[in-house]
This record gives sequence, structure tokens and C-alpha cells, in this order.
Amino acid sequence: MLDLALIGGRIVDERGVPVGRALVGARGPRDTSVGRSNERGRFALGIIASEPVRVLARKPGYVIGIEGGVEPGTLDVVMVLRRGGSVSGRVIGDPLPARFDLRVLRWERHGRVPASMASVHRREGGCFSVTRLPSGVYEIAAGRDSVVVDVDAGESVDGVELRL
Repeated sequence: MLDLALIGGRIVDERGVPVGRALVGARGPRDTSVGRSNERGRFALGIIASEPVRVLARKPGYVIGIEGGVEPGTLDVVMVLRRGGSVSGRVIGDPLPARFDLRVLRWERHGRVPASMASVHRREGGCFSVTRLPSGVYEIAAGRDSVVVDVDAGESVDGVELRL
């Protein structure tokens, strides 16, 4: 027997304003469901599940939101997407390799940890951008060179240069 359930709710920003057209998905052990929020931030997903699932929401310019342990049949999920910051720049090398490693670490009280929610984009000529960063202090590194930047919500830190 299939356990088809609805999961619904709304997506809002940190001020409580609805976030329309956000991509919303639910994943359980047996099924996955994907949809979009409407202009009022509301969403509804049908999923085959009898156990709690994980709900994820994302939209460009926002930090990805994840809500775990959502019970099937829950219709009042409220997910808050926070504005994300970004860092852009370029890696300089002579010669510049076709591919380079870019590491993004978030500074926490207990040390540096990988910035798991960040999206890293590498482009031609060593250019890069790191988006969807929650507010915080980050170390951006390539090779042995690194810079430390303080990023606020909605802020863009541009012009970072790293030498290989």
C-alpha cells in the first residue's frame, strides 16, 4: 500500500515577506517530490512517505533552507530563506592551470569548517564567485594563498585576488 501524503506551508524571508517562485523539494527514503512556491510563498508537495522527510527550499540570492524531520501530512511548514552574501574575484597563476581548487571555510568559535551551503562557480581566466553565503567570516583559499572576508546578508565582496 502506498502512503501518499501532502506536505505544505510557505516560504518567507527573514522579514516574513513571502518568497515566490522558490524551488521546494521533499525527500524521504522511498520518494522525492519537487515544486515551486507561488507568489504568496505557499507550496504543496505530494510524497509517498509514512516517516518524517527532509524539506529543502532554494532561490537565487538566498541561502538554501533545510527543514528535517517533517511529518507527512504537515501543512503548516514555515521555512525562512535568508538573503545570502557573495564573494568574487580571480585566481592568478603563471601559468594558470585549466582547473584549480577553491576552498571556502567559515570561521566558527571552534575553528574553521567547510562552508557547505555555498555555491562555488569557476569561470574562464581564473575568475570565480561564491554565492549563497550566510552572514559570517570566511576564508577563501586557492593553493597556498588565502583571504579572510566578512560577509553580510545581501552584500557582495568583489575584487578578491588569490595567487597560486
